[in-house]
Amino acid sequence: MPTAKAFPLSALLSVVTGRLLALGELVDLEAHLAGRPVQLAELATTARALRPRLLALFPELAEAQTHLPDLDRRLAAAGRRAPVVAAWLADVARSCALPPSYRVPAGGEPPNTP
Repeated sequence: MPTAKAFPLSALLSVVTGRLLALGELVDLEAHLAGRPVQLAELATTARALRPRLLALFPELAEAQTHLPDLDRRLAAAGRRAPVVAAWLADVARSCALPPSYRVPAGGEPPNTP
């Protein structure tokens, strides 16, 4: 029987914002939510399909979308992506009072299953 699994904030925000913030964790999260393996070529389409479910489970994540212009400015000015994304994630987590990880129910489970 599928169970809830912890995923980092970066994976959840990748789905919610449509930005690639954590590749490996994103693939795992999408497979967990979809209840099936997800190919790299499917990531964007699957994220769009899963976004409403994820926001229903964790509505507080929607606020992170308001911080995307800041991420864009930082990326445009930076030479390396990884440190910029990590700093932006930390700032968004602090600003929106988001925890570093979330327990996400598997695709076959009803929302808010402990």
